[in-house]
Amino acid sequence: MTYSKETITKQLDSYQSEINNTLLEMPKEKSSSLYGIRAPILALGSCNIFICSDAYIIGFINGFTSEIKYNFYEYVNSKSIEIWNNNQSDFFTFYEIITKATKLSPGTKININENISNCLIDINIEDETTGVFYPLYSKILIVGIEYFNSTWNSKELAINHINKAFEILNIECKYNAKNLLNTYLILLETAHKEEEVQLFLNQHPEFIYLEYETMLVKPNLGGIYKPDYAFALRHLNGLQWIFVEIEKPSKKIFTMGNKNFQFTSDFTQAKGQLLEWDRYITNNTLYLKNKFQDLFKPKYHLIYGRQSEITVEKREYLTVEFNESNNRIFSTFDDLYYKFNKIADLLNR
Repeated sequence: MTYSKETITKQLDSYQSEINNTLLEMPKEKSSSLYGIRAPILALGSCNIFICSDAYIIGFINGFTSEIKYNFYEYVNSKSIEIWNNNQSDFFTFYEIITKATKLSPGTKININENISNCLIDINIEDETTGVFYPLYSKILIVGIEYFNSTWNSKELAINHINKAFEILNIECKYNAKNLLNTYLILLETAHKEEEVQLFLNQHPEFIYLEYETMLVKPNLGGIYKPDYAFALRHLNGLQWIFVEIEKPSKKIFTMGNKNFQFTSDFTQAKGQLLEWDRYITNNTLYLKNKFQDLFKPKYHLIYGRQSEITVEKREYLTVEFNESNNRIFSTFDDLYYKFNKIADLLNR
């Protein structure tokens, strides 16, 4: 196997620069909010790099150094799964934070798929209980050789990791997340008015977009339209704005007993609102940029109805309906629950 230390160093330098540059481009109150949370996903600095036959294992060394160094360890005749398994005790052992010498109980080990040549796996190393212990690495990237050579994109990876940091900031902790999920389900069953659900989502907008950087309630579109929400998410070319419309969860999507899957008049009207917003924003983008930074080709998201009335066939019908345009998104209120629950289960906090 042949590899280039210069290429690896160049890509890692680029990735670290992209994180720093993106944070500097953000409004100060946004970037500073990320510094106040435990977010190993944003860890930068010197790295130990294990060169394996099918992947690079890159450990970002925990601690602050003014000079970034890359230390290479060659295992070119061994697969990454072998090196990973043999070194997990080092990767996941925590030390007492003052002396950084006394070993404490190791954290949970993570097994990886044996075939990772075309994959990238990022792993955050942090204490599950208090966060005051000292791991050798803050985060680890396991980068398949094929992925590194053909797919690696420093800016895209940096944006992805910043969005994950916002997810951590917005979701708080797993215990709270699970309590919120229970409250949300009860609300869906008992809410009689759209305003009841909207009050909950005003307080917990992470249910709609966990990685949001900015959220506005009832934003004013030139005094003509007022979507329920506007979310700004960090993307490669700046901010991606998404305007959201919600309706009362009990409203039906389809007319009863219609085999042709005919939409109800309420659903058709709600869907039509997205088109009206699109037309207005397209014709007034320059004016609206004063309020919505980087506004360009926004998306429109309708949250409507419950999963209980949607069969597999009806879901496919909705997918086709909303895929006709690449700027419209559809979710049921249950879809929000499933997505939030999936991410809450991944939390290691």
